[in-house]
Amino acid sequence: LITDDVYDGVVIKLSNHFNNISLLGEDVIIAGSGVLDKSLSNFAMQNNLSGFEFLSSIPGTVGGGIKMNAGCFGSEVSDFFIKGKAVDFYGNLIEFTKEQCRFAYRQNNFIKDMIVVEAIFEIHQSTSEKIYTLIKKYQINSVKHC
Repeated sequence: LITDDVYDGVVIKLSNHFNNISLLGEDVIIAGSGVLDKSLSNFAMQNNLSGFEFLSSIPGTVGGGIKMNAGCFGSEVSDFFIKGKAVDFYGNLIEFTKEQCRFAYRQNNFIKDMIVVEAIFEIHQSTSEKIYTLIKKYQINSVKHC
């Protein structure tokens, strides 16, 4: 629960149907907005996909990461984002592209009044050993760089 003294608005927690991750080819991942950043990083590692190592040290979700263009260690969500889906204020499902987002430092200039429900990312092939090494390095240094 969140008190009105802290935030005067509506808080929505997306889970269950918004917590899925799957592959759409060799290097494309589709993820629901409720997926934890760390879970997305682990899924990528398990599938020998590199690029999301930085997400292992960010305490958030895919939806929030897109909304604020989350990042650290020189990478950010917009580096890998292709397109997504969101629900607008009227309940319409809107598809949007990276170009429409006009990502900037810690912001997305398109989905301000929408709720992200799904995202598609493209990252690249690597080995789980190299990915694991980067994840451990980032987790050790996350206090200084994120």
